[in-house]
Amino acid sequence: MKRTLLPEITALIRPPIDPSLQDQLIQLRRFIHVIQAWGPLFSKWYLGGDSKEEALRYEAFGEGEFKAAALAVLRATNRGKETACDIGLWNGQDGSQAAGLKYLMGGLRPWTVNLRPRVDPAITTSQVVSVVEQAASIWSPTLITAHPPAYMAKKVFRDRPGVGNMLYLPRAVTEREVPEAGALVPVIRERCHIGTIIISVVDQMFSDLLPEHVRLANSIEVRLVDQDLLPRYADL
Repeated sequence: MKRTLLPEITALIRPPIDPSLQDQLIQLRRFIHVIQAWGPLFSKWYLGGDSKEEALRYEAFGEGEFKAAALAVLRATNRGKETACDIGLWNGQDGSQAAGLKYLMGGLRPWTVNLRPRVDPAITTSQVVSVVEQAASIWSPTLITAHPPAYMAKKVFRDRPGVGNMLYLPRAVTEREVPEAGALVPVIRERCHIGTIIISVVDQMFSDLLPEHVRLANSIEVRLVDQDLLPRYADL
C-alpha cells in the first residue's frame, strides 16, 4: 500500500466585501503560522514562478511580515488592483515534499483558499484540525473540506462536497445528528461557537486506500444529506 497522503484542505469563502491585498497577506500569514507547526518542510514559503529558480528568488514572509521584494512582485502582477485575484505560494520543495498554497478569487463562484501538501506521515489528525480551525477563524468560510485528492472519486454525491478526513460546517453539529462521526470539534472565535469540524477517523490519519475509512466517510455524507446539512456546490 502507498504511503498515506496528507489531505488537501480547501476553504470556500464568500467575503462580504473584497479584502485589500494587504488584508489578504495578513490572512495568509496567520494561516501559514499554523501550517509551520507541521515541521521544517512547511517553514518557508515562496511566490510561484515560471521556473524553480525564479520562484526561489522571492521568499514570501520574513519576521512576521510579507517581504518587500515579494510584495513588489505581487503588486506588479496585480496591475494596480486593490484585491489580488490569485496569490500562489510554494514551500520550495520538490516531489513528495512539495506543498502549494493558493488564494483565488472565484468570480461568480466562491473564493477559495487551497492548501495542497504531498506526503508526510508524521502529521497527525490533530495537526490537520488546527489548520482547519485557523482557516475557519480567519475567513468565516461557507465550508472547509480536508481529504486526499483521490477521495473526490469515492465520495457519495457528485454535486456535494465529501467528508474524507474531516469537514467543517459553519453551524453547531451534535452527536445525535451525526452518530457515525469519529469526533466533533466545536470551533470557537471570540467566545462564540462559529462552526463544527466533523472528523471521520480519529485514531489514525484517514486514507482513501482503506475501504473501512471510505465507508465511514461515505456514511457520514449520507447522514448529513438526510438531515439537509450537506449543501450542494451550486448553493455555496
